[in-house]
Amino acid sequence: MLLGALTLGKAPIICAVAEKSIESRKINAALKAGADMLEIRVDTFSKLEIKKLPTTLKRLKARKIPLLLTIRSQKENGKSGTGGMTDKERLALFTELTPLFDAVDIELSSKKILKKVISTAKEKKKRVIVSFHNFKSTPSAKSLAKTINEARKAGADIVKLAATTKGKAELNRLTSLLACDKNLIVIAMGVAGKPSRVFFPMLGSLITYAGISGANAPGQLSIAKLKSEFRLYAVK
Repeated sequence: MLLGALTLGKAPIICAVAEKSIESRKINAALKAGADMLEIRVDTFSKLEIKKLPTTLKRLKARKIPLLLTIRSQKENGKSGTGGMTDKERLALFTELTPLFDAVDIELSSKKILKKVISTAKEKKKRVIVSFHNFKSTPSAKSLAKTINEARKAGADIVKLAATTKGKAELNRLTSLLACDKNLIVIAMGVAGKPSRVFFPMLGSLITYAGISGANAPGQLSIAKLKSEFRLYAVK
């Protein structure tokens, strides 16, 4: 599967997460450290920074850097850089910005705008990641399977599942998803889930994430750490 110029599924893909702004110095450092693509968390940007995005994104596109658009809802750990966005505001930004990206990430729980965001992305021939996050625990195997099915029915090219793990049983539950399914991004969050940031991509999870300026999620590793671990196991 292609995402921009990237072929997903052949080797671990490191996605650097840009929050609050897009600074050339930090982006260059992330790419030099080994990032393969960028996720732009527009929900963390101020209104002033959002106005700058079209110009900034065109410069990044000229460099052939694969870009992922995320405007996370408050319900699933959306940041408050804009003071919190309504669904109407999020939809307007998705509609405006999607043409400048290679893929979009929209939560399965964003029912009011899910269909429109996906249809807009499909019309523009962009990849669609439908995501689910649970910051308290790992759902049952039955619940996870249901979430995957619902996301695919909604039009997902890729389903992202991120859940907090507190022990071996929950980690194994997430690991088992990669043994019997494809086109997934699976992340075990929290201290117990840290190994998943390295090993899940080796088992088939399409993308692993790293913050440009520190961790953006519980248990997230740096780009340099991920790169060194992948080199250690000769997979990157």
